[in-house]
Amino acid sequence: MTAWPPAVWALSLLVGGFASALAAGAVWGLSLTALIFSLPVTIGHALIFGLPAALYFRRRSWTHALAAMAGGFVVGAVPIGLLSVYSTLFYGPTTARTLLANLQIVGMCGALGVPGGLAFWLTLRAFGEFRRGPSF
Repeated sequence: MTAWPPAVWALSLLVGGFASALAAGAVWGLSLTALIFSLPVTIGHALIFGLPAALYFRRRSWTHALAAMAGGFVVGAVPIGLLSVYSTLFYGPTTARTLLANLQIVGMCGALGVPGGLAFWLTLRAFGEFRRGPSF
């Protein structure tokens, strides 16, 4: 008997958010308290940006690991990228140095989204969600 699909997707979002929080903790050396505070941020990213991207990817039948990792990169990079563009446009001079620093930050945050996208995909695959066709 298969699990209820919305519950599987919700669990996958939680696992993906947790994986990204653990990746951030490993990269930045965060304490357990900091991980507790970063978990709502990563789960929020997964809900707001990751769920629509995952539904779009599923609709297009992009259900392989590379698509999940690319989606995770986008989910990690887009929010900080938008914030970076906003701060660059309105709060300071734009130089090559600030642009490179912003690209480095966006790339790092995108890289932290990759483990979340992969964990999301692995959880969905473990529950057999990719064996069925799209239901919408």
